[in-house]
Amino acid sequence: MTDNEIRSIELVLQHKESIAKYMAKFAAELSYRSAIHDVSKFKKEELEVYAEFIDEMNKHPFNSPEEKELREKYQTASIVHKKLNRHHPEHFENGMEGMNLIDLIEMLCDWRSASERSAGDSIRKGLPIMKDKYNISPQLLKILENTLKDFNLF
Repeated sequence: MTDNEIRSIELVLQHKESIAKYMAKFAAELSYRSAIHDVSKFKKEELEVYAEFIDEMNKHPFNSPEEKELREKYQTASIVHKKLNRHHPEHFENGMEGMNLIDLIEMLCDWRSASERSAGDSIRKGLPIMKDKYNISPQLLKILENTLKDFNLF
């Protein structure tokens, strides 16, 4: 092996170590977010309201007239929840533009999980609704779709 080859290997290994360090920061934050996701829903001001509507809410498809009516009824708790949790675009003054990639991943996982609650719901049906609600650009929508596909969640 030549000196240049050895030096190249050393530089690549340094680069890989640096990348691993940075990726570990993202992985740690994702792990933390999964542990604390929606803990505010255990607080009295949210829990009491959600407990009142949860059975009825899960009976209706996302964005149906009945589901929208129920959302209106628990809007106060929802506003509090969204202000406390950065995986919701409403947490930020400028909506999704205030979010970072970790926020987006948590949001996407939240949407995917929520799409499992009612019969007939799916993330495929929900994404176009969310696109309109949050004015998601075609490019970001495609990235979200690609992510769901790549992880077999679509």
